[in-house]
Amino acid sequence: MTLPEFPEIQQPCYPFSSEWEDPALTSKMENGYIVSRPKFTRVRETFRLKWQALPARDYHALRTFWKDVVLGGSREFYWTYPEVPDDAYSKKVFTVRFISGEIRFDLVGPGQYSGEFKLQEV
Repeated sequence: MTLPEFPEIQQPCYPFSSEWEDPALTSKMENGYIVSRPKFTRVRETFRLKWQALPARDYHALRTFWKDVVLGGSREFYWTYPEVPDDAYSKKVFTVRFISGEIRFDLVGPGQYSGEFKLQEV
């Protein structure tokens, strides 16, 4: 089964942020030392995407994708990192899913939506 692709909508605004999940498992010993080891074999990255003036047609494409295609965070999908000059991730395709529960967008002007959400590598 092929995965769905994130809709082609306006590129997110800056700042564009990402977070790395710490794969370490640590334990405190009775003598005061802390021992650690990797709990996972890979480090997942989380991307925060936000828009201040997403056009209505792009908002509706995003809403349809979230509600009808991937059912919130239920299904993974392909997402292409935005084009950023001199960035190794530029145009790289990631397999991700929506996280953090609900997505909130506000109508901030005629045909313009503001909002954000997080995507996490699977």
